[in-house]
Amino acid sequence: MPMSGPTRVEQPLPEASGRRDVAPLAGLRVLDLTTTVAGAVATMLLRDFGADVTLVEPPNGHPLAADPGFRVWGFGKRRVVADPRTARGCRRVAELAREMDVLVEDLGPGRAARLGLGEGMRHEINPRLIHVSITACGPYGPWRDLPSDEALVAALSGTMRRQPSFREGPSYFVLPLCSYAAALLALHGLGAALVARERTGRGAWVETSLLAGALAMSSATFAAAERGEAAPTLARHPLGQLPLYRLYQTQDGRWLHLGGLTARFWPRVALAVGRPELISDPRFQNAPRMATDDDRRALMDILAAEFDRRPFAEWDRILDEHDVPYGPALTVDEFLHDPQLRHQGLVVTVEHPEVGHMERVGRVIRFERWGEASTALTPVFGHRPSSAALPSVSSPAYRGGDGHEGEGPAGAAPLAGVRVLDASGYIAGAYGGAFLADLGADVIKVEGPEGDGLRGPGGGFLSWNRGKRGLCLDLRTAEGREVYLRLAAQADVVLENMRPGVADRLGVGYEAVRAVNPRIVYCYVSAYGSSGPYRHKPGFDPILQARSGIERAQGGLEMPPVFLVPPVTDNTAAMLNALGILLALYHRERTGEGLWVETSLLAAAALLQSDSLTAYEGRPPRAANDREHLGPHALRRLYRCRDGWLMLACRDERDWRALCTALGRPQWRADPRFATPEARAGNQRALAEALAERFAGLSLGRAVRALHRRRVPCAPATGVCEGLDEPQLVENGYVVSFAHPVLGIVRQAAGLVRVNGADPACQRPAPLLGEHTRAVLAEAGLTRDEIERLITAGVARETTLLTAY
Repeated sequence: MPMSGPTRVEQPLPEASGRRDVAPLAGLRVLDLTTTVAGAVATMLLRDFGADVTLVEPPNGHPLAADPGFRVWGFGKRRVVADPRTARGCRRVAELAREMDVLVEDLGPGRAARLGLGEGMRHEINPRLIHVSITACGPYGPWRDLPSDEALVAALSGTMRRQPSFREGPSYFVLPLCSYAAALLALHGLGAALVARERTGRGAWVETSLLAGALAMSSATFAAAERGEAAPTLARHPLGQLPLYRLYQTQDGRWLHLGGLTARFWPRVALAVGRPELISDPRFQNAPRMATDDDRRALMDILAAEFDRRPFAEWDRILDEHDVPYGPALTVDEFLHDPQLRHQGLVVTVEHPEVGHMERVGRVIRFERWGEASTALTPVFGHRPSSAALPSVSSPAYRGGDGHEGEGPAGAAPLAGVRVLDASGYIAGAYGGAFLADLGADVIKVEGPEGDGLRGPGGGFLSWNRGKRGLCLDLRTAEGREVYLRLAAQADVVLENMRPGVADRLGVGYEAVRAVNPRIVYCYVSAYGSSGPYRHKPGFDPILQARSGIERAQGGLEMPPVFLVPPVTDNTAAMLNALGILLALYHRERTGEGLWVETSLLAAAALLQSDSLTAYEGRPPRAANDREHLGPHALRRLYRCRDGWLMLACRDERDWRALCTALGRPQWRADPRFATPEARAGNQRALAEALAERFAGLSLGRAVRALHRRRVPCAPATGVCEGLDEPQLVENGYVVSFAHPVLGIVRQAAGLVRVNGADPACQRPAPLLGEHTRAVLAEAGLTRDEIERLITAGVARETTLLTAY
């Protein structure tokens, strides 16, 4: 089973004093049966973090082999050839699975069981096996059999409908957002199952879907409160809908994205553009969230005129001097050479067996241990740990010492008993804690008296902080810091995303926490990383969308950049921080060592473009959107029907022939312009026009039914699965309800990955500010009098309904 060849690594990031890199999955053996982007990315990340991955390829080649991204996703994996659809192939896969720790597949609902590779096989041949299944829309519901195609799920979930472009209607996404999110959700389930297996000795069944990934990427959309105030309806625009959170063109034709999401940045922006009088203008008193569209447009027009007065280089200096969050809208090619990206080791150089010298995305989560380097646990890209050097994690050496199953109830949540001290805010930090709460962790949200910068009754805060308890503690006081460290001494995990150096200056950083708890898993999330030339720059999601090339790719060739509505780098960084914590907890279960874990918005942006953030001789052009944001070619494109939009996603010649029949146009198969793939490639405009004319005469329902009867991949792009009452969401358990003390019944998306079919373990909505202060402090051992004194002194705070937000 040859691997994809040896590698040479360039790693410019210096190690922090006393800390050494760790591969937390060293010794883990993974069987990869996946054929989609979600599965390929998930197993790539397992490989990057030290696992030994064996990829099973069909005899006629891997379905993703023609995708340039596959050179990255498939790199460093062993290869075997087998067809699980045949009896012989199933036997071969079962033989391999007998010796594996993890099996990852995307065969579709029920198909693994029909092929003899389901739960029965796991119980019979390898009870410690963790089986990870990634479907399109979940195992239940009316859309369960939809093909696992990124564009179809983005259409069905409303992801395309919510994204504006420079025309009316839904927009095609260049980034496979649902697939990347599904990959990370799958690894959340796997990481939690690995932690649980170290305690119980039992394997698990883990399930998620691309639809779950879509919900994770648009979490604020999928939350509603009984008595919550409706968010103001803002006129959406592809450049951004808030004046301080928007793209602007400079005098020399370049673009920059302002990232002033909160009110504290408004005076800085006004001073930077030389218009201090705007600060007191009554129209802009609540900037960046003004009351009316007219006021927003007025400020947008003023700022657009100001930015058009100077070239980008001048604005680069001025905005930096005023500490205004912003970023240049670069191309992916420009981002590849970004100095911070390279300093952080997010681009590495490897030797690929097919293309030779290749640059690719590096490790997007850093794991570091304290003390001398451990050879067996030090990661090297392309190096497979020797079986003689390190035992499999299924061996007795990693079963608590004696090889017997541990204690723990079979139905317990996988993270039951894990306590997380979450001192993070906004999205990239806080949302990670919510994923851990879903899996059973006790997550304590620590906020200062001013609260989280995004605290409020809206769907975003409710989603990013679900399942947590709330503690209000002033870390600017000596007593507040003392209490915080007392809590950290009793915690398993600390999560924070203060700007670099702030936690250390307060006396509550990694060194201080490690001094009271050497086994701590300490996760740090930032915009650009804890070191490097940009480490002190403020950073928010759109800034990294712009700098990384995401906005230019979405905008398309010769078009302005486009701001993606989902906070894609925020959400991805949050999912990465949760994954890093889970793998570090697994490492601790095996070794007793705590770890420093670090990721960033920069790392998230790199991961989301792992297919295009590469360089090698002969590399095909990078993907960019078409001018109309409809899709890359005529057979993978959005089409307007009489009463809505449809996403067509034909894959091969069979789909093309079936499409012609379904649309009542069999003559197209003989038309010399369309008869062969080569002919169609040369006549894309004519084919798109013919299809557009045909679909325009059909109702959406009729078109979908006609295509589905012939098994032509398609989906309505009207947000069919967008409501919290939609059967596809409800039947798969993706919607939970909580009683909120202020907002009444809160319904929201949660439980997006299932371990052994269990419901999400989180039992409460997002907390009020300081809602659980007394209970948390009492659990830490403080007496009633001590707690009362801290509250009276303002060191701690508890919520009353009048101060809930």
